Amino acid sequence: MADDWKNLSITTNKFLVKPDWSEAPSSDFDDLRELLEYPGTITEITNISNKVSRRLKYKYTNLSKDIEYTITEFFINRKGKYSNFWVPIWKNQFTLYTDIHNGDAVLSVSPCGFYRIDQGYELIFFQLKNGDYISRLVDVVVNMGTYEDIILKSPMTRDILQSDIVFFGRLLLARFDNDELVFNFYNNTMSECTLTFQELTNEYEES
Repeated sequence: MADDWKNLSITTNKFLVKPDWSEAPSSDFDDLRELLEYPGTITEITNISNKVSRRLKYKYTNLSKDIEYTITEFFINRKGKYSNFWVPIWKNQFTLYTDIHNGDAVLSVSPCGFYRIDQGYELIFFQLKNGDYISRLVDVVVNMGTYEDIILKSPMTRDILQSDIVFFGRLLLARFDNDELVFNFYNNTMSECTLTFQELTNEYEES
C-alpha cells in the first residue's frame, strides 16, 4: 500500500530517523515554568504554559554517511531550533484490543491510562511491517473499563491487525532543543550524535 499521513496541518515535515536502541531513548517532562530569584528575595515562579510537554533524547550510533547527511540536512533546513516538525515517540505506547477495519473512526486499545492525559490535540502514528506510516488526530479518549476507545478525527482507510504493527505510539510536534549539531567521528565510515527534541504544546492549537 502506501503511507497515510493525515491531520498534519501545521507542518508536513517529519523526522523519522530511528535512534539506536543499544542505549534506550529517554523521555521526560517539562513543566514549562521559569524560576526568577534575586539575592534577598523570594523565588518567583512564572508559568509559561498550563500544559506539560515532553522532551525526547535520542542517540544515534554507527551512522553511515547517508544517514549522517540526512540528519545534517534536516537540521540545517529546520535552522536548528527555529522551525517545528513532527517526531515519533519510538515506543509501543498502545496495544490493539480489537482489530482495526477499513472505515473505523474508533480504535479500541488495551488499558494504558491515555484517557487520563488526553488534551484533545494528540496525534497517534503507526509504522507497519510493510514499512507504511499512518497518522491520525485524536478527538477524545474514553475509558471503557477493560479497554480504552481512541476516537479519531479521520477514519482509518485499511484493515490492521496487531501482528501488522511495528510501532503504535504518539507523534509529537517539536523543535530541536539545540542550535548546534555535534557528531563524534570515529573513522571514515562511522560516527554518532545525540539529538534532543522539545514538544511544542502551545503550537498544536495553531493547526
